[in-house]
Amino acid sequence: MKLLIKYQYVIIFIIGFVYSSLYYNYGINFIDEGFNLNSMKKISEGLVPFKDFFLLQTPGHLYLGSVLMSIFGKSILLMRIFTAITSSLFSLIVYYFLKRMTNTYFSLLGFMVSIIFGLSMTQISPSYSWNAVLLGIASVICMIKSIEKNNVKWMVLSGLLLCLVGLFKQTIGFYFLIGYCIAFVLFKYYKIDISKRYVVLISSAASLAIVFFIYLISKHTINDFFTDALILPLTDFKEAKLPPPTWVDLNTIFKDFKPWNFFAYLYFVQLIILIVSAVVVAKKIINKSFDFNFFIVFIFACTTFLHNYERASFLKVRTTFPMILILLIYLLYKLYKMKSTRLFSMVITGILLVVSVFGIESRFIVYKQYTELFPYKEKVYVTKEMSVKYNDLFNAVEKFIPKNEEVFIYPCNPMLYFVLDKQNPTRYSELMAGAINEDIINEIINDLKNVDYLIYDEHNYIDGKMFKDFAARLYEYISNDYVEVYKIDERTSILKRM
Repeated sequence: MKLLIKYQYVIIFIIGFVYSSLYYNYGINFIDEGFNLNSMKKISEGLVPFKDFFLLQTPGHLYLGSVLMSIFGKSILLMRIFTAITSSLFSLIVYYFLKRMTNTYFSLLGFMVSIIFGLSMTQISPSYSWNAVLLGIASVICMIKSIEKNNVKWMVLSGLLLCLVGLFKQTIGFYFLIGYCIAFVLFKYYKIDISKRYVVLISSAASLAIVFFIYLISKHTINDFFTDALILPLTDFKEAKLPPPTWVDLNTIFKDFKPWNFFAYLYFVQLIILIVSAVVVAKKIINKSFDFNFFIVFIFACTTFLHNYERASFLKVRTTFPMILILLIYLLYKLYKMKSTRLFSMVITGILLVVSVFGIESRFIVYKQYTELFPYKEKVYVTKEMSVKYNDLFNAVEKFIPKNEEVFIYPCNPMLYFVLDKQNPTRYSELMAGAINEDIINEIINDLKNVDYLIYDEHNYIDGKMFKDFAARLYEYISNDYVEVYKIDERTSILKRM
């Protein structure tokens, strides 16, 4: 038992890594995973983000991956192993955070739920958002340690980590910064003087940010960064929409249950947890009662929840989940300690355990559909339909497109650039509804003037819209200047300039 206690964090990490690594070579995410891998490859080859290729977020995650690619080579599975490590670190930090606030049993509960419904729930692939949240939680832990130990060094580390959050995903860094501002106000309300430490926090974060901006200036890409990167949240490519896109489908989302709609249900569960917690916080503030751990977790759970209101979908509840999970487990622990609410705590804990069993089962069900190998040098399993389709496409590419020819792949399948090892003649590997405007269309048309081959692969409708609907003028240009030379199906073909 002493050995288990002594090496508890090592054991937790190993369990998390083993579970996250299961089926690590199953399935392919053509959009997000493809974009990450292709961008990492470009950086490892010397290209500069923003200047040489379009990027909507800060590039910290991509630089980390590019270093790994430079050392170990271009690989889908390498980055998935790295992501499995990230996933296990995530669950480890959740366990560590809860161990500070609760007991071993509730910490293990949090660990179990976080690893089942975390980064590896659907497919283990690189994610800048998950890395950003991981760094954010680490930053909060360092801030707490600085206050508890009265040691300014922890606050320096907290500030550096806060800046790294922003360098991995700027909007998430913004949410954590809001959290620190609210926490500062709360400390002032309870007459806790933390001003000097906050100066250290902001100074250390700013110093690293300055280094990043100096780098952008040295690469002559500072203007591209401010033009392309989405700095503000609650936006759909510089067109703010309220209510956010996540609310659009609420009228139909509950009519029939589908496994994918799990994320919509999880969104409302998180919202309920925050509302209940807000009531508890309000009562404590009114009564001048100070629960340091609870207040801090609640503040950052609220600010990271804002991630749901960026463009895209309910899928972002996965990255807002960890802080709210810590909040939920802490609430259950507090309820369990009181006799009057112990039964309620045990019931909710039981429900969490049952749901976790279904979570494990659903993961195995999802991976059962991947039975055939993807036509790539690494052993990655996909559906039979996908294997047949891309075998056909890749054979056609070898037949119709010269080996070193630049190819524009559209509207949104950056993974093909990576697996085919083809150069993109434009800065854009992803064309999505709401993320394209007339300036971008003009730039692409100009870049295509000397390009002879295109690959059209609309394997997935982005935001429910097809390419011809959200990029009509570019669609018209391609239709007039290119002819189809090989057709896989209605949404996949190879085109050549007339």
